[in-house]
Amino acid sequence: MQNNLFFSLILNISFLVLIATILTELRPLRMMLKRQDRSVRNQLLLGLIFGLLSISGTYTGIAVQGAVVNTRVVSTVAAGLVGGPISGVCAGLLSGVHRYLYDPHGFTSLACAVGTFCFGVIGALGFRIYSRRRRDTVDLVLLTVTAELIQCVLILALARPFSAAVELEHTILLPKMLVNSVGLISF
Repeated sequence: MQNNLFFSLILNISFLVLIATILTELRPLRMMLKRQDRSVRNQLLLGLIFGLLSISGTYTGIAVQGAVVNTRVVSTVAAGLVGGPISGVCAGLLSGVHRYLYDPHGFTSLACAVGTFCFGVIGALGFRIYSRRRRDTVDLVLLTVTAELIQCVLILALARPFSAAVELEHTILLPKMLVNSVGLISF
């Protein structure tokens, strides 16, 4: 199971990086990112784009023990880091609401929706903290690990039955932290 999970997450990260690379080749988006124009309009637009990338992570995720293991954290945290605070919160809200509506009766749906919103907030806080200095690999890994640990706590606190939540986190936490950390660095 672990090998299949790692492989699926790596494929998802590869897909995400490919889409991000293609998007950054579009002149309007490239200019927006290069100029680092932080107008509210541009931050909302970037929030929408990154939110849609995050939503795609739900659809490319893998079903494991009644949950959807995916790469939403990468594009949602990146929204805040790259686009600014409004982008992060917008992407987190958009993809969080989508995650809940994707499977409203799933045992992790509420926890994953709240967690996805938190990913956007983490990206927004990361922008505030790291905009004054260069982000390095360790910073990105710490942001990803923090986000995944918050998601883990939310699943353990909100998902029922508790025993299923514990078993799920035992299976998915390490692969998600490793692959998504590499994904955020690549992104």
